Amino acid sequence: MNTENTLSHQQVLRKLVTLLDVYVRGGFLGEILLGPIQIRLDESTLAQPDVSLFLPETRLHQEGNPAILNTRPDVIIEILDVSTAYRDLVESKRIYARKGIGEYWIVDPKGKSVEIFENIDGHFTTYAMVEDGESITSRLVPAIEVALAELFPN
Repeated sequence: MNTENTLSHQQVLRKLVTLLDVYVRGGFLGEILLGPIQIRLDESTLAQPDVSLFLPETRLHQEGNPAILNTRPDVIIEILDVSTAYRDLVESKRIYARKGIGEYWIVDPKGKSVEIFENIDGHFTTYAMVEDGESITSRLVPAIEVALAELFPN
C-alpha cells in the first residue's frame, strides 16, 4: 500500500466533505455519505464510492442488511488513488453510468484537478474539467461552488 497516496486521499476526502457540508446545511443537498458504506445500485450490483451525494428529495432507504443502503446516489465522487485509479476511471465509471448515477466526479489529488461527468442516456460525458484557480460546479446541484484552492491548498 502506498502510504503517501493514502494520506493524500484521506486529506482530500476530509476537505471535500467539509466543503460540501455547507450545501447540506444550506438545504441544497440532503445527505453526504462516505465509503466504505455499500450502496445497492440494482439487485446484483453493490458499490462503495468514496463520497455519495443525495439531493434533498432523495429518500434514503435501507431494508434487510443494515450494512447496505438501497438508495442510488444522485452524485458519486471518487478520489483517485494508485490502487483504485483503473477501477475508478474505467470500471466504476461505466457501471455508474449504466446504473443511472446523474453525475460522477473524479478528484485527482496528484494533478490537483476534478473532472465532472454528466449522465446522458446511460453514458458519461465530460461536463467540466476543473483545474488550478477554478471552482467545481455541479449541473445537478447548481448551488455548489467549491474553489479548488480550498480543496488543494498549495
